[in-house]
Amino acid sequence: MRAALITVVLTALIAGAPLTGSSLAAQGPAVDNAVARARALVESGNGHAGRLVLDSMVQEAGMATPALGELLYWRGLLSESSADAERDWRRLLLEVPMSPRAEDALLRLAQLEQLRGRPAESRTYLERMVRDYREPASQARGFFWLAKAWFDENDRPRACGALAVVRRDAPTNAVELRTQADDLGKQCRGVTAIAPSVSAPVVAAVPAARPAAPPAAVPVTPALPPVDSARVSAAQREDSLRVARETAAREAAAREAIVRDSLTEAARRDSVSRAAAARENAARESAARETAARDGGA
Repeated sequence: MRAALITVVLTALIAGAPLTGSSLAAQGPAVDNAVARARALVESGNGHAGRLVLDSMVQEAGMATPALGELLYWRGLLSESSADAERDWRRLLLEVPMSPRAEDALLRLAQLEQLRGRPAESRTYLERMVRDYREPASQARGFFWLAKAWFDENDRPRACGALAVVRRDAPTNAVELRTQADDLGKQCRGVTAIAPSVSAPVVAAVPAARPAAPPAAVPVTPALPPVDSARVSAAQREDSLRVARETAAREAAAREAIVRDSLTEAARRDSVSRAAAARENAARESAARETAARDGGA
């Protein structure tokens, strides 16, 4: 059943024999069509079939090709679980580090860590992002999420310094980013901002071993009263279930937010492309009319 479904989807997408790795890497439209088809299937509620489209294309993609990077990014974005998404984005960074999607993968991994309640792990990805991608728009995005991480760690001076970078570097048309930065900036009243400094990690020298201290006397602890182990075990199970439910809810919200963000960006790019095509068509038609008018006058 799985093989049949893959065959049907691939036939609809590329209308021909399966692509080899080298030919897939050279055919950008095939990858774009596969991604568009997978997105449409997921949005219509048929996520399993949509992911099968990308699974098959990933298997056909060549190693370390731009096609592989694009496919891994979207397969992660449309995955059912945050663990699957994390695995694909980590693979992208490892196998296709020069992919145009590497920056997006770093940001998505950082967002996942923040929504899991782990701001320090999030900063590891964000610091790499702002260190490796120096364009103002990239700096603005990276420092915005760094500010959120620092706020989560109650480091308001550094968070407010990061927001200053966002206000400086965010493009004028990045209205939503600027608005979100202004909202976060309300927490900076009365705070002296510290300019953020992101540098390559430094490995500290290992100090020389010191002579071992004599063993300290071990105090005698009085015996404790007996514990009701059954009651403790039940309470621990209840706590574990509660934590699992909260974690699942946060990860579901994270996936929805990430998908919504990327789909909005894709729609904006599609709109810009259509507008550019319309202007080109209008220019050609105008030139054709002028040519016809000159020929008629002659």
